Amino acid sequence: MGTGKTGTPIAFLKGQRFGKYRIEKPLGGSGMSHVYLGYDEELEIPVAMKFLMPAFIADESAVASLKKQTRIAMGLNHPNIAATYDLKILRTKYDERIFIVMEYVDGSSLADILKEISTDIRKKLCLSEKNRIPAGQAGIPFEQVKTWAVQACEGLAYAHKKGVYHLDIKPSNLMLKPDGELKILDFGSAMSLQELRNKAADGVILTTALYMPPETLAKSPPAASMDIYSLGATLYELLTGFPPFTGDDLLRKIITEEPKHIREINPGITAQIAETVMQCLRKNPDMRFSKMEELSRELLREPEPEPSPIDDSEPEPEPEPIVTKDEDEIKDKESEIAKPPRIPVLKTGVKHTGRLKRICFRCLIIIFIFGGLFLAYNRGWFNSISRASNGVITDKSTGLEWFVGPDNNTTWHEAKDWVDKINRENFAGGNWRMPTPKELRGIYQRFMGTRNMDPVFETKGWWVWSEKEEGSSSAWGFNFNHGYVYWDDRSDSNSSRVFAVRSR
Repeated sequence: MGTGKTGTPIAFLKGQRFGKYRIEKPLGGSGMSHVYLGYDEELEIPVAMKFLMPAFIADESAVASLKKQTRIAMGLNHPNIAATYDLKILRTKYDERIFIVMEYVDGSSLADILKEISTDIRKKLCLSEKNRIPAGQAGIPFEQVKTWAVQACEGLAYAHKKGVYHLDIKPSNLMLKPDGELKILDFGSAMSLQELRNKAADGVILTTALYMPPETLAKSPPAASMDIYSLGATLYELLTGFPPFTGDDLLRKIITEEPKHIREINPGITAQIAETVMQCLRKNPDMRFSKMEELSRELLREPEPEPSPIDDSEPEPEPEPIVTKDEDEIKDKESEIAKPPRIPVLKTGVKHTGRLKRICFRCLIIIFIFGGLFLAYNRGWFNSISRASNGVITDKSTGLEWFVGPDNNTTWHEAKDWVDKINRENFAGGNWRMPTPKELRGIYQRFMGTRNMDPVFETKGWWVWSEKEEGSSSAWGFNFNHGYVYWDDRSDSNSSRVFAVRSR
């Protein structure tokens, strides 16, 4: 959604363009921003376009701050963090449009999942005694929640090591892909420690109140403990169906009250997990986990056995002894009692089961082999790629020839100089150039990574420079580890490689 000079929302229409980006449909929004599904017509990939309200960058210093925040977010490279691609600020005499371009994650947010179960949970809560939901009937099973929480911990731990804090962790910012991988959204507003301190000093609340740590209201410097609290509040809601605090006077409750113990709502949660979640929600940040890695380890720890409840019931009285005058009759009865009853035993057929397992295992191997061959054939691994003795790789399906550059870290300028060098030497006939982002993405889509084109990419060099420049100091490349286009400083050489390409 865009905004006019007055800040009034303007709905964008399908097909509306902003440079190379085309609007497809709205995805959601809040008071400060609205997100659209867009399409990058140059790279031919779907993207998420987050349009910010003008109040967010009302002056030039705010614009500079936003640019720096976006650069920081673009430097985050982790499988559990949605990538940030671009920032665009477009001003006309009629309006201004400011948007961040991010990786589009196709899936469901944890907020979507909570909506599906919240109505049923509330009904159970109203019908249950003392607002306790029967064990196993509240929230989402812990084993499922654990897989999501650990992935969130890993992504946040990575960002924290970079000095970046999210400060708005909540169910709607945790997205699940169909394969179960979790992505943390909206790192576009993340910034360095000093920038966050300046924002807090200006009284800007950077998180949603339901999941906000109390120290945010006290304008405390941002820290990992804030994300730990917000993630803990999210886990609380996932396991119970309710956030820690609700209702009127929410901010006062966050500062002064303790949340209801999680087992009071869902007694099916083990004491160990309950204490882990409640520790995240401590008012004092020093009483929480000190870092995300600690929280992750606690979530993964084997559950301790629950103590058996004490049985206070009266013992059953022993049966009255059988009194009889016939001693032989007593012995006969004792003999009958001593013999265990005959219970029909079903033969399990262990030998047949083992044989069946072996047959199934062999069938699975055959399926995997033929499935792999089918995939390989359709991907073109057998009939599309050929390698010449001089190292030139020919992709017959596209008509492109590739040559792998030096096996070392390479800046963009070094990559360009290397391509110029092999042309000066007329290597294999010359006419080499650096590839476009679209050509690099084509390798990823068809061959599932560069290592299938050349073995040198098996262990290093997952970032490949393209010819496309961005501004005066940056250039575009492709991340083959996670499959997205990025741009970086041309002087950065960390694990960056070069491919030369030409048409046949």
